[in-house]
Amino acid sequence: MRNLFFKVIFFTGLFLFNYEYLSSQFIEDALRFSKSNTAFSPRVGALGVSYYGFADDASTVLFNPAGLALVHGYELGLGLNFNSTDVETNYLGQTKTESLNDLYFSNVQFALPFEIPIAEDEDINYTFGFAYFLENNFDADYKFSAYNPNNTFIAQQADAKSSWVYETWLVDSNYNTKIQNNMEQVGRISETGGLHNLVVGVGVDLTDNFAIGGSFVARVGNYDYYRVYTESDIHNVHNEFEVDDVNEVRVTDKLNQSVGSVLGIFGVQFRLEDYLRIGITVKTPCHIFIEEDYKTMYEVEYDDNDKLKQQTFRDSYEGKNEYSVTAPFEFSLAASTHFNGLVLSLATSYQNAAALRFDNDDYYNYNYYYRKDMFFYDCLNDNIKDKLKKRLTVGIGAEYRIPTLPLYVRASYTRVTSPYKTIFEYPHDEGYDSRNIIGAGCSIVLAKNLTIDAFFTYTSMQNLQAVYGSAEKRELFSFYTLDYSIINSGLGFRYRF
Repeated sequence: MRNLFFKVIFFTGLFLFNYEYLSSQFIEDALRFSKSNTAFSPRVGALGVSYYGFADDASTVLFNPAGLALVHGYELGLGLNFNSTDVETNYLGQTKTESLNDLYFSNVQFALPFEIPIAEDEDINYTFGFAYFLENNFDADYKFSAYNPNNTFIAQQADAKSSWVYETWLVDSNYNTKIQNNMEQVGRISETGGLHNLVVGVGVDLTDNFAIGGSFVARVGNYDYYRVYTESDIHNVHNEFEVDDVNEVRVTDKLNQSVGSVLGIFGVQFRLEDYLRIGITVKTPCHIFIEEDYKTMYEVEYDDNDKLKQQTFRDSYEGKNEYSVTAPFEFSLAASTHFNGLVLSLATSYQNAAALRFDNDDYYNYNYYYRKDMFFYDCLNDNIKDKLKKRLTVGIGAEYRIPTLPLYVRASYTRVTSPYKTIFEYPHDEGYDSRNIIGAGCSIVLAKNLTIDAFFTYTSMQNLQAVYGSAEKRELFSFYTLDYSIINSGLGFRYRF
């Protein structure tokens, strides 16, 4: 059959969606930039959060800078990571699995110790640490699809009285539509980007048993989101002319974010000879600055119909936005003990995600006409209190030096609890975005000063994503689940001289 194309292409911001959907997107942005998802170095990757209890090499500049004082020689480290991600989506009972592999340079770190004499036969040890690392790797690619007999994006947008459905003849003058159900729905999502970190820190031995330290972290990076969503009348159910004779609706969303942030890290470390080590770390509130460009394109294709003359309407809008997010304090506590070549560590990290705060003094310069709520950021911060909660990371790890070989082996388990009280106010959705991480690794001493490190981690987590609508009108709400299986592995070299 010859198709007659009726296309209306115009750009609108992501902000044309209803408040609850938009609020969820902003909250997701804040969580994305405030929590790491990659291994800083091979040793850290293998030990997970339990590394806080070790904190005795150049990597500790990011975890507990007081541990830098334990590095008594110059140390240089390099790392390379390989990430393999499988994402399974479940939409209306239909599952799809997509895989993505990524090889990238992950870190370089350097420690530089000094001794400063303060009295005869008495010195204070200072160690400076410098590092670059990729903290977050946002690369992901996944797809969902199913035949939906219950509702449609067209019906949801008609109910919201979005102008594009009227301009494309999908509704009548009263925003009524017959396209309420029975459409094939397909979505393809691609995410790319990462956060690059520059860290400088110092650790100082105040006594033989007590050290303090501090670090400054500057982050820059980007996050790019691309989604193509289609609704198709594959069974030709909607075949009348009046606001019905549609073949396919295509929606393309693009979001490009540039991110910058700063924070400070302060730590103390207590040591009882080689038997016991206790560390406390405080990360200051992280100020995250976000600039974004966004646009949405709608295309509507109609079936051939003698009553419909070929017409093409074009309008365009490209939006920009700037805002900032303040992530709250993060506190970590760890303890490790050493006996017979085995080091065992327990650690925990705490952050109150409900204390995340958004702000934008220039908000009205960009989006005055596109926000229904004149106090959007105040409402958003209130919504954060309702939806988010305290997030706890706990872990146990061990490292063992094999006596007869130049080999260290290590393993760990880390549990990261969900920051959500609820995502969409559906029953049993409060456990999503929690993570279980199993880590393992080893170090081979190739020479007196040269070590090669390897690690492997497996992370499992689940999440929910909205397709359209919100829980306020569940009859017009559609979402899917994501199951992530992430394998991260890598190699690193450490040279001490």
